[in-house]
Amino acid sequence: MNYAWNLFEQGKAESGLVILADHQTSGRGRTGNKWFSNKGEDILCSVLLKLKGNIVPEILMAAALSVVYTIKPYVDNAEIAIKWPNDIQIDGDKISGVIAESRFQQYDSLCNVVVGIGLNINLDPSVHDLLPDRTTSMKTLLNRDVDRLFTLNLLINHFDTLLQRLSNGESVVNEWKSYLNCVGEEITYSYLGTGKSPKHLKALVENVDSYGRVLLIDKAGYRYCVSAGDIRIINRLNVPN
Repeated sequence: MNYAWNLFEQGKAESGLVILADHQTSGRGRTGNKWFSNKGEDILCSVLLKLKGNIVPEILMAAALSVVYTIKPYVDNAEIAIKWPNDIQIDGDKISGVIAESRFQQYDSLCNVVVGIGLNINLDPSVHDLLPDRTTSMKTLLNRDVDRLFTLNLLINHFDTLLQRLSNGESVVNEWKSYLNCVGEEITYSYLGTGKSPKHLKALVENVDSYGRVLLIDKAGYRYCVSAGDIRIINRLNVPN
């Protein structure tokens, strides 16, 4: 994604440009997580966009949905879920991650956005020591090699269709929400507290809002609205008389 931002800074970026990496040694995900891939195995791409600011909050949702719609015909009997905020899972195993970064320009009504999508195509999780235990790929699921460029074409077509819908004033929040696996579930939410020490909160996920933030309520009746790396108390339920 650094290369993509350099193109923006140099004035060489056109909206809709797709950059595909054959190999990645320093790819990053949300909160700095690393993404590993061998040469030519997987889809590792960045999409450069110039968008109106009002649709930027749903870009990450559209990216996740484009992955879901790409792989769904291949694994129709499996459970496809989006693990909040940006992982796509098949039967609980991670197959993809998406990330979106945006920067508003001081003298421009449009916002520069770089969307990063990683999708495991021909990855063999058994030979990668640094991968999380629950990782899968298209090849693992189908027991055969998968055409990476053909799959990339499907992915970009789905993403383009979703972007067109957003540009026309439609919302994809409800579609995205329908694939989330956390709504209505009791979870542990982890975040960095004061002094960068990790904190953990057990709560029930009540809902998500149009910005992709999760709405929580804990056993004490406190409600929270959280995004990655952030937690904020909104109000308290059942306030004593």
